[in-house]
Amino acid sequence: MARPKTEDLGEDFSYILRMADTDIDGLKPLATALTAVKGVGARTANQICKNTGFDAASLAGHLSVDDQEKLRLAIEGYNESVPLWMLNRQRDLETGDELHLTGQQVSLTL
Repeated sequence: MARPKTEDLGEDFSYILRMADTDIDGLKPLATALTAVKGVGARTANQICKNTGFDAASLAGHLSVDDQEKLRLAIEGYNESVPLWMLNRQRDLETGDELHLTGQQVSLTL
């Protein structure tokens, strides 16, 4: 995919987004960009896009501040919106909870 020209992106384009303690590349498609977050793979990223109603193929940098907040909340509440088999920490050994760890939680738990 060719890199889009700066003038084609618009004035409100964000080259870097900050979510779940991770810098996300705004020039990548949303579903691909979300995989930069620890604990978010391709399947999880596509499900987050589906849950929020965002187009997975649109560039991540085109998200408004409100859309970024909606995406942050979707990542934080992911374990409540998907079936148990889609979580990365089912029946946690210490707590017995059904969790989906993202960002620094992955490093601190393992």
